[in-house]
Amino acid sequence: RDSASTSDPVYNGLPDRLLRVTVQENDVANLILAPPSLTVAEGGPAVTYTARLASQPLATVTVTITPEIVSAASPLVTSSGQLLLNGQPTLTLTFTPANWNTPQTISVQAIDDSVVETLASTYTLDLRHDLASASDPVYHGLPDRLLRVTVQENDVANLILAPASLTVAEGGPPVTYTARLASQPLATVTVTITPEIVSAASPLVTSSGQLLLNGQPTLTLTFTPANWNTPQTISVQAIDDTVVETLASTYTLDLRHDLASTSDPVYN
Repeated sequence: RDSASTSDPVYNGLPDRLLRVTVQENDVANLILAPPSLTVAEGGPAVTYTARLASQPLATVTVTITPEIVSAASPLVTSSGQLLLNGQPTLTLTFTPANWNTPQTISVQAIDDSVVETLASTYTLDLRHDLASASDPVYHGLPDRLLRVTVQENDVANLILAPASLTVAEGGPPVTYTARLASQPLATVTVTITPEIVSAASPLVTSSGQLLLNGQPTLTLTFTPANWNTPQTISVQAIDDTVVETLASTYTLDLRHDLASTSDPVYN
């Protein structure tokens, strides 16, 4: 306060006195996300959430939203290519001193691909919300906000064999079946096929020397991210020998299909 008197030189000459006032602030700078987490099905409809500021900014605030992978079966599964935000891979919202408290709606959709991202039925991503403002240091200095998204996987890792069983005559023509992967692998997958005896009359009858697979005792197929869904044909022929393998009219073998991949832990 500034004290003054035109007729009292003592009081007129006193220095100003100050009284400190502490104001208890009731506004908080924050980004309000509702709901705080989401579950979305791959191949299913989009789900939505809203975002708004908790208080009026001094200037325009932008919020850049970016998906980040949290858990997946393979390090080859990246953050990109999993979600769309309002139809885009990333999204930027703009809040001003005029519209700061108007909720903005974000639609989240899981991209329906052919890749198995998880060994379980779900995997998770975070939506990172990065706030920035050229003229509001409070909002510009806020840490990023995260919204957890759980994605329900609709792809399955499997080897599809058609038909599921075969009958072949010793000395007769070969019969065929096909093999393909059920989903797109992240890397090359090999399938090694080996005949294994199931039932025969004698323990001297072994798995080898009974069948030929594409003319070979064993066979290896190769599937890549490009040809995974193209059926590969395998011909099976019973070797015409002079040994009686069974007391009945038939005996059985299994064709074991061993899948391996150095870079796809799901198929491996």
